[in-house]
Order: sequence, then C-alpha cells, then structure tokens
Amino acid sequence: MKTFLVAVCLLVGTSAWAQVTPYSNDYEDATPNVDWVSGNTGRYTVAVEGTTDHYLHVAAVSNGNNGTTITSTATNGKVTTGTDFYMSFDLILDGCSDGASRHSIFYIYDASNSASTPILKIYQNAGGNYTGWTINDNTALTTGGKGTGNWYNYVLTRIGSKEYLTVTKKTNSTKVLDMVEITSLSTNGGLGKMVFETNRYYAGLYFDNVVLRALDAPAFTLSTTSVTPEVSGNATVNVTGITGTVSVSSDDTSVATASYNNGEITINGVANGVANITVTAINDGAKTTQKITATVGSVAKTNITVNYLCGGSPIASATTLENVNVGSTLTLSDITYSETVAGVGCRYTNPSFSVAFPYTVEENGVIDIIYTQQNAVASLNVYANVNSTNHLIRTYDLDSKYVGDVVTVTYPEYYLEDGILYSTAQNAHGNGYYKWNYTLTGDNIEVTYGTTVASNVVSYVEAESISGGTASSSSNADIRCSDGKGAYFGSATDVVTLPAGKYHIYAQIWGNAGATFTFSDGTSNILTGETKGYLLTEDAEFTITESKTITVTGGDGGKVLDFVYIVKTGEVATIPTSGYGTIASAYALDCANLPDGLKAYQVTELTKEAVTLEEVTEAVAANTGLILKGTAGETYNIPVAATGADISATNKLQAAVTATAVEANETYILQGGQFHKVTAASTIPAGKAYLRYADLSMARELTLTFGDATGIGATLKNKEIENKEVYNLKGQRVAQPTKGLYIQNGKKVIVK
Repeated sequence: MKTFLVAVCLLVGTSAWAQVTPYSNDYEDATPNVDWVSGNTGRYTVAVEGTTDHYLHVAAVSNGNNGTTITSTATNGKVTTGTDFYMSFDLILDGCSDGASRHSIFYIYDASNSASTPILKIYQNAGGNYTGWTINDNTALTTGGKGTGNWYNYVLTRIGSKEYLTVTKKTNSTKVLDMVEITSLSTNGGLGKMVFETNRYYAGLYFDNVVLRALDAPAFTLSTTSVTPEVSGNATVNVTGITGTVSVSSDDTSVATASYNNGEITINGVANGVANITVTAINDGAKTTQKITATVGSVAKTNITVNYLCGGSPIASATTLENVNVGSTLTLSDITYSETVAGVGCRYTNPSFSVAFPYTVEENGVIDIIYTQQNAVASLNVYANVNSTNHLIRTYDLDSKYVGDVVTVTYPEYYLEDGILYSTAQNAHGNGYYKWNYTLTGDNIEVTYGTTVASNVVSYVEAESISGGTASSSSNADIRCSDGKGAYFGSATDVVTLPAGKYHIYAQIWGNAGATFTFSDGTSNILTGETKGYLLTEDAEFTITESKTITVTGGDGGKVLDFVYIVKTGEVATIPTSGYGTIASAYALDCANLPDGLKAYQVTELTKEAVTLEEVTEAVAANTGLILKGTAGETYNIPVAATGADISATNKLQAAVTATAVEANETYILQGGQFHKVTAASTIPAGKAYLRYADLSMARELTLTFGDATGIGATLKNKEIENKEVYNLKGQRVAQPTKGLYIQNGKKVIVK
C-alpha cells in the first residue's frame, strides 16, 4: 500500500490567519528586559551577554552543591485557555554532571501554571554528563545541546488540543524535529510562566529571540467529505478558506489517488475499494487536517459493533458503526473510545484492541476494546511497625487515587511507645529524609521503627503539632525535617507540663544560620539552639523541684524547630526534718547509684507495733514504694533506670504514683520518723509511699526497726538497754553505751 503526497505552496497577499503578537524579546534593546528571576541569587545570576548579538544567560555564581529555580513570567497569561498560539525561541541548555540523580529541566506551563501539566518539558536524559534532552517525557523525541555554539530554535504550535514542535540546529539549519505532533502534558491550553530548574551548579540556560503569537485558525471548508468516483474516473472537491502550504494524500493509492490545484482537489479512481484522502494545511507553524472518504466502484456496506470490556464484562454500552464500506480501512480516530473510562470504585486505563489497526472492514465485523481495571484507594493508613506490631500513625484521605498511582507520604523520625523512643532510618525510601513517594498497592503501608533511641521518655512531639506554632515546609524543610515539616514560634509557646524531677531535653532544628530557639521552664532558660544551615540536635540537663510548663520561642518560615523529646533521668526528693521520707515513682529507680548520704529501704515485715526495714541496693521496678533516709531538708536527685527488680513479693509498702484516695483506719503514712494511722478518709499525695493494714487493733504509731538484711537489728534508746549485755564492735562489753553502733544478742543495734 503506497501513499501519494502532493504539496502546493499558496502565496497570498493577506493571510487568513489572524495574528496577534502579545510578547517578543530579542534582548537587543538599549536596556534589555531581563525577564527571568533566580530563586536564589546567591547561587545563580541572570544577565544579558554577547557583543553584537545579545542573549540572556543564566549561570551559577560559583561551584557548589545546590541549584535553584529561575522563572520568567513574561509569557504568563499572554495566551488564555482555549486560544491557539505559535511560539518561537532560541535555546541552549547546559546539563548537570549526572542526569541519573541530578537534573535540569526547562518548562513552559499552561495557563493554569499547574506544575503537573506543562505545555512543554525538556528534561535532561539520565546516564551521564550532557547526554541530551527528552521532550515531554517521550524518549523518542530527543535533542542535544551544550555550549554557546549549539543554539537550537524551537517552534511550538498549539492548535486545539494538539501540539506540534519543530527543532532546528541553527549552526547548520538541520532540523532535529520537523513539525512533529507531540503529546501535550496539559489539556488546559493557554500559556503560563517559563521555568528553568536545576539542582546542581553545573547547569545553565541561554535564551534569545522569543516570539509569541496568538492564532485564530479557522478550519478550511470542503464541499464534501465523501466521493464515489468510478474506476478510471474522478471526482472533485472544492476547498474554500484555505491558505499556506496545502497537501493531499491517499492512504491507499491502489484504490484512489488525489491531487490539489487552485482550490480544487481531484480524486482519481484506480480500483474497487475505499481510500481515505487526507487534506493538510500548514501556515505559520500551524497545522490542520480534514479527511475525504473515496469509495471507488461498487462496494458492499456493513455494520461494525464496538464493545467496551474489562475483565470480560462490559463497562459501557456497545456502539455500532453503520453503513461502513466492506474492504475500507478504519483507524482509531474513526472509533469513539476513551483511554480512561471512569467506573464505580475503579478506573479503566490502557485499552487494547481485538483487531489490529489500521483495520480492514469485514462483513459484520466486531471490535472489542479491552481495558485494564485499576482499583480505587480512598484512603491510606500509615503504620509504625515497632517490634513486629503495627501502630497507626495517620490516615491520608485520597481523592481520585488508584492502585498504581503515586502519593507522597511523610512520616516522623521517631515513634514513642510505652516510654521507649524508637527511630527509623533516614532515606529509607529514597525520596527525602522522611518522605516516601509511594506507589499505591492498597490502603496500608508500614514504616519500620527498629532502633531504640531512649527509655523513660516523658514527651516526644513534632514541632508542627505544637499548638500555637506556625508549621512550615519551606527552605527544604520538606526534605530534611522529620515528617516533612517543622514550625516556628513568634512568642513563648507551651510544649509540655512536667512534674518535679531531673530531665534531659533534646531539640532538633533546621535552617540557615541566624535563628535562635529558646526553651524555658518559666523561671530560667533550660536550652538554647541556633540554626547553622544543617540539621542540628541540641541537648541539655535540667531539674525542676515543682511542676512546671516548658515553653519554646524562636525561628521563622525558613528556620524551624523539627521536634523535641524529653527523657526522665531522675526523681527529686526532699527529706523531712525527721530524716525519713517516702517515694513512689512511675519509673524504675536506680538504688545502686543513690547520691551520697541517701539510702533507700523497703518494708519487709509489718506487725501491730513496728515495721522492719531492709536496705535496697539495686534498681527496682517502676511503681515501687520506698522509704528514704538522708539529711533533713536536703533535696536529692534519685536516678531512674530503664528496668529494675520487682520486689513486690517482699515489700509491704504501697506506691501512690498518682494521688490515691484511702479509707479511714486502713492506712499508715510516715510522719516524724514513724508510721501514723490515718483515722479519716484521705488522699495520699502523688509520689509518696504508704502502708495498708485493716486490723483495727494495730497501734496508732508503728516504730521503724532495721532488719538483718542491713546488719542492723533495731533502733533503741539508752533506757531500753539498761541492765542488758551490750558490746562494742571490738567485742568489749559497754556498761553505759552512748549513741552509736553496738552488738546485742548477736545482732547489730543502733543506740540513739
């Protein structure tokens, strides 16, 4: 099958194309309009260069790791949505060192300036240094360019929903692409801004001789679109309203040929059959086509059924193409179908066909259009996987997303579970420190938190979640920061309220140098941190002797607090004037490392008149009640531990970790060095220990005695050992012992 093409150039005094030039710039004015602006002038400059022929040049200030975005709004809004246009410009693009990971892109956006739908996208090819450029994501459409000797002229034309591109290398007038129809990334049309984007300093842009015309391209008129010449006969079709270069072609010259002359198309019959005659007009970069069906001789008619199927079932009602000539050729444009068919709860894409196209019509033919089903994903649950158990972090509500689509998910660096802080790895999914461009396979994904960072964590909060702060993802915070965001604080903002205790605070900040974040307990500053241009973690120890609210202030939109967490490192206890006190903590207490002068005891025996104490010299589990002995009026920091021994089987003390209500006559509290019965319903303060005993015959006060576990048998007064055999530690009998440590009945005793 051969195609016959005739081209005729009509030169007329007045073009039928109505042209308006809303913008042009050759950068040759006395004060040329430098209409491009760098997103970071500290990295890139924009200037007009050249001697006799000036051009615009975008270049890096100096070597460095970072790129920028350079934007021109010169074309923005010059052509509105739905208006045809012609745009010509000269361009050189310099690429980055490695297109596989560092890119350069030139965009021309549509009228909506939507980042996802550019009119034109010229993207650096992957795989090496300056290896060429791909147009509109079509790897079959490539061009080259680097250095001032490689100017390329681009002519972009949009007619209706179609775009055409011509690319010519100016040094030798070689056409790289010649009026090629390209698939637009936009259905909106119109013109928005132009953008050059790079993430490395190697890249550059040269730009010149831009001309933009808005076109009104009226369709030419054919006197008929169907003719029936006889074999060896002919038929004519008149053409009106057409100018420029005109061509006619037949898709089957063995059936019919065609020629054009002075507004008239002649179609010659060759043999029985059907041929499609295409009429094409090109004028000032714009292109329009129409078709004429030539039925030669006597041809039978038939109907073609078109089915729309997915998974073997119809997704739309079948359509019928009626009175189609048997033996004629159908193309996809002759069939009504969509590449995407919306269904209930699903989307059908990527159709295939049960026949090959072009399709030769058979009698009573059937064409099945077969779609691939994609399931809708209404929401996405993000889980933190900690020790093989999933914990829901958040749910994203998705709008018109399907399996196979990509959604951007951010997640925190840490996850707090039962006082233990777990972390996940940076760049675990390759899209930023804690960002995941996730291809949907269902409605659940997991982020593994496998590393233990700290125990006894009392607070962990992402800064953007602190009420009263201003969340920000600018200045690469969306890439660097945990959960893709941070926050700044114009005034002191509450972070958390803490009870008395010793703590360690950790705060991570991000942004260029110049912002200071200050944490305060309301009385004094407990931590300050200044941004340095990289992720920075500041930390400090602090102690509060009463409940206080921790606040933060500082930062701006580009300098943010990322997160803050606080670890409990110690409990604070002040010893009463008797020298004895109690403590109960929600944390394990490290009694093996008590401060000098402080001892801890458990109650191992409870009688009607006395309690027996034994010293505790190891870490004990959380929620354990203890008696403390130290210097009256002294405040001690008692270290907490990750874990401790459970002594509940031997310890009679009860722990009031929180304020605890008690009944009358069932409770003893420590006062003045003795346990006193509580005779009325009362509340044990938080952080204290107490005894519970329901025997009403118990004494009103219980004396403290020291058990064998410490080597101390009793605490006695002088009068209690009169006429008793008492020995000093050297084994010498003492008639009148003074205060100190002695031996009585084979046991150590303390004499007060």
